[in-house]
Amino acid sequence: MQQREQRDSDKRRHVRYQLVNMESMASYTNINPTNDNDCMQGSIENMETCAKRRDSDEEEGMREYSIAFLGSCQVGKTSIIQQFLHHNIDNAYTPSTTVKKYHKAVFMDGKIYDLTLRDCPGVTSFPESPLAEFSTYKGYGMHNSQVIVLVYDTSNEDTFNYVRSLKDQILKYKSNPLIVVVGNKQDLAADQRVARTDAQQIVKGWKCPLVFCSAKYNWHIINLFTEILKVIECQADAKKEDAHRYSSHFINFNRCKVS
Repeated sequence: MQQREQRDSDKRRHVRYQLVNMESMASYTNINPTNDNDCMQGSIENMETCAKRRDSDEEEGMREYSIAFLGSCQVGKTSIIQQFLHHNIDNAYTPSTTVKKYHKAVFMDGKIYDLTLRDCPGVTSFPESPLAEFSTYKGYGMHNSQVIVLVYDTSNEDTFNYVRSLKDQILKYKSNPLIVVVGNKQDLAADQRVARTDAQQIVKGWKCPLVFCSAKYNWHIINLFTEILKVIECQADAKKEDAHRYSSHFINFNRCKVS
């Protein structure tokens, strides 16, 4: 138990060290959901503010989340992640054959999130269980990811149908999944095969966010990750509310009565 607490403490210190150094280089990822500018917000904060953030992190702990990006081939999953991490993409298409994991610390609304982004190659189907995933898609981490991001190409209707099928399988085999749908390649407006209004109407019935973006031009990439973090926070708030409701009921049920 003590060894585990020591490892967690060391990890928090390591991530905080990275954050402070990124701030000093003006490359710290600061997501501001109230800012319409889609560019990364780099800022150098004074030492007092940094110290307060470290103290807050020490009290609340680092929030660690795994996010799996799924979709058909050539829909832009890798490009979306590259734009978020490096503000640039590789224009030469190279199909992903193995899952790639990226780590990024993000600051939003006074909270620090330690994100693991999983760039998953196209899968024929969503595995029925973690055991099935281990045997077929070892290392993908789809069942263990808190958020599933389903990406489709707005100029290719087949990729949207693929996402629809995958969504049904996720709901069937994964308990309480958090899903965010992404319509990429909005820059190909003339070639769009999936109407924006049609996609909005369909995804509305799924009760999950739909974000349109263009990884090529870094358009709405920040909006996408802001939406992902909002979904995470909504679930966290719901769990807190359920826990409070349960504890209140338990206290009232066991309260002594004087007659």
